[in-house]
Amino acid sequence: MEQSLALPAAGSYPGGAAAAPGRAPWPVDPVEALSPPDIDSAWRYARAYVPAVWAGLFRPHRFSAGASAGYGAPVRISPRLGRRWRALFDVPARAAPAVPLMAHQSVGARLYARLFADLGVNLRHLQHQQHRSLHAAGVAACATACEQQLSCAVSRVLRLGEDRVLVELRSELRDRQGQLMSVVEDGFVVNRLPPDQLGGLPSDRALLRELLGLHRRAPRMFIHDAGTRVVEMPVPRHMGVAYGRLSGDIGASHTTSFGAWLFGLQRPFLQGLALRDLVVRHLAELGAPLHQLGLTFVAPAYLGQTLQLLVQDDGFEVQDADGRLVAFGQGRSPEPLRAVAAAARPAVRPLTPAPGG
Repeated sequence: MEQSLALPAAGSYPGGAAAAPGRAPWPVDPVEALSPPDIDSAWRYARAYVPAVWAGLFRPHRFSAGASAGYGAPVRISPRLGRRWRALFDVPARAAPAVPLMAHQSVGARLYARLFADLGVNLRHLQHQQHRSLHAAGVAACATACEQQLSCAVSRVLRLGEDRVLVELRSELRDRQGQLMSVVEDGFVVNRLPPDQLGGLPSDRALLRELLGLHRRAPRMFIHDAGTRVVEMPVPRHMGVAYGRLSGDIGASHTTSFGAWLFGLQRPFLQGLALRDLVVRHLAELGAPLHQLGLTFVAPAYLGQTLQLLVQDDGFEVQDADGRLVAFGQGRSPEPLRAVAAAARPAVRPLTPAPGG
């Protein structure tokens, strides 16, 4: 079942330069090297990251396309940090190779913050719309790598109307030898921008209509449909804080009622990439393909409820406690990727709890 909103495969770099057909060339050059504090050093990390987030919430809202050439930084997943990630998402140690959690996200959050600061975007007008992951080196290699190099840049900007744009950030993770491990793309809609700052950007009104229609999209999967697999996914009230402490994404809208109010929402909601990891954990348990993952966010996943994951073939939906659609997507394993995975790693056992895991 087709369950993905396909963002454009061709666009432009910031500043409106035309891209080649298909995927824009990568990496963006030059990439400025950063050395963010380790998330294990919680206070040092907070001193570096929290002021940037608060500045992002209250800076004047503008758009400066072409302001950044991208950033890179080393990533180290310590044994302690790995255990904390697995504990948050209830992944037994023996099942870790089957669940590609985004344990590098504390570094990614710092790079994203710098990119949005360069663009001049006020984070209150930012909406995370879609996430895509390609585990090029195989799921197991991506799930267990402890030493990585992350590169991140704005890969395309597309005008969606008079005062809004789509900004796509593309990240690459490589191992210590420089081999590509995974590619991550996150699409963000930026609203309420000064129209006079968007001149020269390519536009796509059809995509705008599709994005605007997401809030009206009803579920297409139902519990009693033949072949539907259903898993409950509890989202505790503290999960926004707990995920923020691991990922660095500890924005006020995920941790406090006041922060949620700033975004015009009723109560705190789960970070988009936390929902992604929660979905991945349960898809792995069901044996769903995860070499390629696409996820479109439709509505906030509020804390303090139990979500339902419905899976049909390679498509899935996330529904809230009242049956409303929260997200949808697909997990895929194309033939070329299967061949690469088979050559690169042994088979991974299903997600099965282990004593002491």
